Amino acid sequence: MQFNTLATFPHRAQFIVSVAAIFGSTALASCATPEQSEQVDRALSPDVSRDQSASRGATGVDPLDQKTTSPQLTETSAESAGSETNGNFSQEETLVEQLQGPQGSSIGAMGQPVLGDFDRLEPLNCGEGGIAMQDSGPANNRVNIVIVGDGYQAHELDTTFAEHAQTTVDALFKSTMGDPYGRYRNFINVCRLPVVSNQSGIDNLDTGHSVDTALDGFSRGRLGQVVFSKVNQLLALRLQGTGTDPDWIFASLNTERWVGSGGRVSVYAGGLHVAGEMALHEGGHSFHGLADEYSVGGADRYPLGETWERNVTVDSGGTKWAEWLGVEQAGLGPIGSYEGAKYSRLGIYRPSEQSMMRKLGAPYNAPSRQAVIHDIYDNISPIDQHTDSSQPVSDEALGIKVIDPEVLTIRWFVNEKLAQTGGEVFDRRVLEGEHRVRVVVSAETDLVRSNKEALRQG
Repeated sequence: MQFNTLATFPHRAQFIVSVAAIFGSTALASCATPEQSEQVDRALSPDVSRDQSASRGATGVDPLDQKTTSPQLTETSAESAGSETNGNFSQEETLVEQLQGPQGSSIGAMGQPVLGDFDRLEPLNCGEGGIAMQDSGPANNRVNIVIVGDGYQAHELDTTFAEHAQTTVDALFKSTMGDPYGRYRNFINVCRLPVVSNQSGIDNLDTGHSVDTALDGFSRGRLGQVVFSKVNQLLALRLQGTGTDPDWIFASLNTERWVGSGGRVSVYAGGLHVAGEMALHEGGHSFHGLADEYSVGGADRYPLGETWERNVTVDSGGTKWAEWLGVEQAGLGPIGSYEGAKYSRLGIYRPSEQSMMRKLGAPYNAPSRQAVIHDIYDNISPIDQHTDSSQPVSDEALGIKVIDPEVLTIRWFVNEKLAQTGGEVFDRRVLEGEHRVRVVVSAETDLVRSNKEALRQG
């Protein structure tokens, strides 16, 4: 089976086999040709993208192609059955209303099919002393967040540090401010790594107060930081051999002062009353490359050219997020082009009056929220496992294991005709002869509108 796993969504899985019989059949697998992949694209893209994708979310595609045969296909045309619309998928092809097995037996009458065993998914390994706060699946196919702390003595690790880390996790997955992380919780792992400091707190360079901490955390004005090289050494030591490669790193400082920063490590004040929101804001910088949208701290008029960040622009028309212009976002109002961002009052624009990147207490605006989703899918493939086609196939069923069936939509096709909606298992006992079976896994969301073609693999 050819399984492409570019770090975007949708992802494509393909195999082609020839099935000689219904039960206990064997097959020789071969990779899909470019022409066959192109046929899949044509079958999926024209009406789907024109009808719905322009106004709804991005569509993920994971075809699992299999040649086989069927004794009987009872078909109902789209015209007589009506048009099926689910999310951004407009089904205008001929629908397969019923699949019948040998002598007209139905799938239900044949009993449950036997699906070949999938390998057990590896649990999250947070290393010696590490705690899995969110174990969603194998680290090689999840976004891996690691939370470290600085300025916590040994007696504070299971109390104060654990509480500060939990505040961050709750902000990500349970608060409206953390939208859309909650929707994609099962795409994300979270490890907490306790780190012992000799003294509590962090250095204050403004007052000269100094303490002995593991990561040399400090504050200067509103800036809070740790020594990144020490964080890197810590992660290399503690996570060596675990298979867990940190994608996003938080550092919680044991202080109540309003300090933080975004960079390679997202640093926030763990003891602050709005610590969770600060973690989200700094994570917007560290994990998603989002700019600050407030307009103080720099030149009155923005002195540079176009920015690389996805949430600010020097274009007064806001064409960088044109697909969102005029959209009314709950809690923020209309998405438009508002002057003042990236520390300057004039000559640079943001998408909304308020947002998480401008003022704590507001959610991410639509362009930033879209960026979060793109970045999550940059690190995963929606399909964890699938029926193996590297050797003859004899199972009664074809199967896939997706990250989250509540978020991902699954559709099975026979000869490019919809045969089954939903379900990670397809009963192939009803198929005999020469047919093609494929599965389409879609990430259907109205939170993504742009750059959908870049999210298509193959």
